[in-house]
Amino acid sequence: MKKLKLSIPAVLLAVFCVSACALFNPGEQLSQSKVIELGTKYCSWFYSKKLDSLHSCIFDKNYTLKELTDFRHKVEKQLGREKSLLRERTVRARGRENIYTYVRFSNFNKSRQPVKTVFSFDSNNNVYQFSVQSLPREADSKYLNYKTKTKLRLPFEGEWYLADGGRNIAFNQHSVSPDQRFACDFVVHKNGLSYRNSGMKNEDYYCFGKKIFAPGTGKIVTVVDDIKENIPGDMPKNAGNRIIIDHENGEFSVLAHFKYKSIAVKTGGRVAAGQFLGLCGNSGHSSEPHLHYHLQNTPIMFKGEGLPVQFQSYWEDGEYVELGEPAGGQYVKNK
Repeated sequence: MKKLKLSIPAVLLAVFCVSACALFNPGEQLSQSKVIELGTKYCSWFYSKKLDSLHSCIFDKNYTLKELTDFRHKVEKQLGREKSLLRERTVRARGRENIYTYVRFSNFNKSRQPVKTVFSFDSNNNVYQFSVQSLPREADSKYLNYKTKTKLRLPFEGEWYLADGGRNIAFNQHSVSPDQRFACDFVVHKNGLSYRNSGMKNEDYYCFGKKIFAPGTGKIVTVVDDIKENIPGDMPKNAGNRIIIDHENGEFSVLAHFKYKSIAVKTGGRVAAGQFLGLCGNSGHSSEPHLHYHLQNTPIMFKGEGLPVQFQSYWEDGEYVELGEPAGGQYVKNK
């Protein structure tokens, strides 16, 4: 794991193992802004070739400055130089509360796709993991200019954070899948985190058990309600508890990962926009409690093509939006 790993030219990856001994020295707790500050500094050192400074922070001293320098040369040869920043985000490792992860999405002058740079570190300036990767292309879609027919509302109450959403792979990991080309993953954040305590229990997550509502009027064509919750971090390969709504105009809403036995509607029933559907959970292919939502052109899960999702009358990062498509990294709530 220590050694630099390289695969095809489209993907570059350098990985350092997290050493268990570091976990006994948590140091001070870092705020989200401090994590972004430190992550930005490490990226700046790497991309401006201040490799001595970065190497001094790498916890695994067996990883040599020459290896780091060689990797830096390969990154520049294949991807070029960073042109512009698209998005930054922070991640906390469940069960390792003293390890912080900074994720940076950028445009590079030799790469057609955005590049993701990741640094994991502690509050004592020890870097344990580092990677650079060019992202895959978004799925082709003939619906890029499509206008949503259904009057859609955000399917929850209060303010939620859009972890993934939009049209660009830097903002939406689903965009590589034709059926989920414009999908959204919603969680609830407090102080930049989706969970309290260690995040090892579903109950630690702020969105777990929150009410989910119908995004639009229609007929229920699918209900799955008997899949038990995952332990956070586990991701079985099924879609979890879910509802599919036929809006009777060629559009079908898919809502997934409901809490076990919490769904309040039945197949064949009708729902109105804003009607209670069930509770947010962590069932199926889900690393933590969240609501997955997407719009598609068939009633069958994993079949058909995704459609752009334009919500009506909502707040986005404190600004009112009459009709729009929120993207990953934004906070949204109903009017």
